[in-house]
Amino acid sequence: GAGLAASARCVEPACGEALVEALFDPNVAHARAAMTALAEWMHAAMGKGLSIDAIAAKLQARDAGARVRAILAGAAEGPTQNEGTLPSHGAALTLLAILGDAEAAPAIVRALLDPMLARSAEAAVSLLGAAALPALLAVGEREPPSRHAALLLVVPTLTGALDERALAVVRATLGHADPEVAAAAAQVLGAVGEGSDIERLALFATGDRAPRSAALAIESLAEKHPADALAAFERLAGDSSKTIAGC
Repeated sequence: GAGLAASARCVEPACGEALVEALFDPNVAHARAAMTALAEWMHAAMGKGLSIDAIAAKLQARDAGARVRAILAGAAEGPTQNEGTLPSHGAALTLLAILGDAEAAPAIVRALLDPMLARSAEAAVSLLGAAALPALLAVGEREPPSRHAALLLVVPTLTGALDERALAVVRATLGHADPEVAAAAAQVLGAVGEGSDIERLALFATGDRAPRSAALAIESLAEKHPADALAAFERLAGDSSKTIAGC
């Protein structure tokens, strides 16, 4: 009730600790309200540059992930699941992300595509960071092209480098039949790709699906990997059909 709302507006650690305790209240409705208030408290604290580490550790110690999932499942099964459950759903995403729950990543990524949950999901994805990357790539592949492209473009906001598996997925996506998805893949490589991707992007740029995106990506990578760029230029210089775009 009013006490939970007041605690959500208070950024003192004691208020956060009280909300953690309330999350485990046997009254499920009260616990659900506490979950929403705790997520609001977390956002307020982070917005003011305050550390939430102590509260996150308290949640970890209480195995709060299981409790959050149980509360969310109860809300989804209730008779009013379409009336007012969005705040609790968004709060659950926030808390699971703060807990570093990688299993929640697919649900968080899918929520990015829901206008009613996107704001909470964006914060949750940022909190997960690189741990959200596998889900971003996997979920995107099952979505329509416009959504696939949108999820790809989130990738560079989470990390400055990709592991080989993720890079392989993005490189393969350059060959996607939809030009919007292929252009997004080129942009991702330009932001977090490697020097070896310059030649790959140069060959891609000779097509007609996303030459502008490829050219910009090449320029970005060439600034970071000048030696690789020079080597790529030299290898392709003899073939006029494979001119390096943007250079």
